[in-house]
Amino acid sequence: MDLKFAAGRGIEGNERIGVGLMRDFGSVRQGRLRRGFTRLEMAVVIVVVAILIAILLPAIQSSREQARKIQCRNNLKQLGLAVHQYHEMFNYLPASSSVWGRLIEKNKVDVNNSMSWGSTINAYIDARPLPPESSRSKASFDKVNAQYVSQADTTYLCPTVTNRGTTNEFLFPKGTLVYPPFSTAEDYRTTYGAVDYIVHCGVTEGFRKAVYQSEEISKDGTGALGPIRIHPDEALEEAMKKELGEVPIVKHSSFTDVKDGDTNTILISESAGRNELWRRGRRIGEKLDPKAYAQQKMMGGGGWADPFNQAWINGRQADGTGASGPCGINCSNEPDAGLYSFHAGGAHAALVDGSVRFLNEKLSPVILGRLVMRSDGEKIGGEF
Repeated sequence: MDLKFAAGRGIEGNERIGVGLMRDFGSVRQGRLRRGFTRLEMAVVIVVVAILIAILLPAIQSSREQARKIQCRNNLKQLGLAVHQYHEMFNYLPASSSVWGRLIEKNKVDVNNSMSWGSTINAYIDARPLPPESSRSKASFDKVNAQYVSQADTTYLCPTVTNRGTTNEFLFPKGTLVYPPFSTAEDYRTTYGAVDYIVHCGVTEGFRKAVYQSEEISKDGTGALGPIRIHPDEALEEAMKKELGEVPIVKHSSFTDVKDGDTNTILISESAGRNELWRRGRRIGEKLDPKAYAQQKMMGGGGWADPFNQAWINGRQADGTGASGPCGINCSNEPDAGLYSFHAGGAHAALVDGSVRFLNEKLSPVILGRLVMRSDGEKIGGEF
């Protein structure tokens, strides 16, 4: 009995010892499984992640910019199509800008109506709502049109232009010369929906002389939509004849006026980031160039309904400064500087035939001038 009892206790003891060993072994295994990264392993992981980010981030950014670039291109395509629809309806092109003025007193003018090319074609862009009939005979900066013209529209905005507002303040102070010696009789102000596209009235004689380096320059520097159209009342017309000797008459343009070919003439192009002042990818604040900064804020033309959203190309110096020069792409976004975008290496332009081209910023200014002028008679050799 004692032996059996002892043996039983022995067996039972062995079982307990076995269970204890298994528990200890399990604890060891669990301890091993719970072991964290060593510092070396963590360093290796961090290095690998950093390398992956360095490889993938530029590719992601590049793909995003490519998508924005495509959208910007599509915007110009849609704007060009709207111009074609307008021409089909009326058999002539919209004016680059139209201004109606009446004489208030000696050399004082009231701008009682105005219309930009954007305002003119708005009805043909995605069925945008039009302002009430009663307000269409008023200037775009008249308070009756304030709610309408302040609307932002993505069709007019290039998505590559980031960290910007979607509206621009417009101020045309009393006493501003509109057609020397005539000046405004009142202050005009409003808020416009922003725009990153512009039409070029043509190329100035100064730009052509600087570019051609010759006195033999083309006589007709007019662009596809032609110059701004002035509509004076009878009193203003008589005063202009007395002061200027003649009243400039600008007729409606049509596709038949584009003698150089629809595939060789620019209709609308990029001029992005207005009414802020940009030069060569650098934002120019008031302290850097107060005069140019103030001019851009007032007459930068950065609204789709702004009558100043048109200009003759006069170019800039290579660094974007000056009032003229041979550089016409991505040097400055001042309206008369030429084309300007936030894309690397160039800017988009919609041609009269409806196509959109990306013009390299190193494009010869001679070729750029020929592309803007609708009937200069000069040939454009090869690709551009």
